[in-house]
Amino acid sequence: MVDKGFEGRAKQGEIYAKVLEEKWTGKSPTIAYWNPFNTISDNRIYAFESVVSEYFFEYSPEKIYQIEVQLIFRRTFMDIQDWKMWDSPDILMDEIKLSLNNE
Repeated sequence: MVDKGFEGRAKQGEIYAKVLEEKWTGKSPTIAYWNPFNTISDNRIYAFESVVSEYFFEYSPEKIYQIEVQLIFRRTFMDIQDWKMWDSPDILMDEIKLSLNNE
């Protein structure tokens, strides 16, 4: 199970989601796909697609760095899960761990 809040993690990263807005209330994000809605944005990663992104960090040759990359599937936004009192754990889809040093 993945930490729900990602506390203590680097703030860099990407979020991929389809964000809906209810037409008559303007509420967004919403999960009420059965109501008429507008799609505000949709940048989901579809099956067999790849996404590449770059991140930059300060580097010191005296240190050893541990880098962890995770692709996590979350069914809905955390505030909606909390409001609905859903216990829907995140799913770790893929993970890469790297160790970098000056050797």
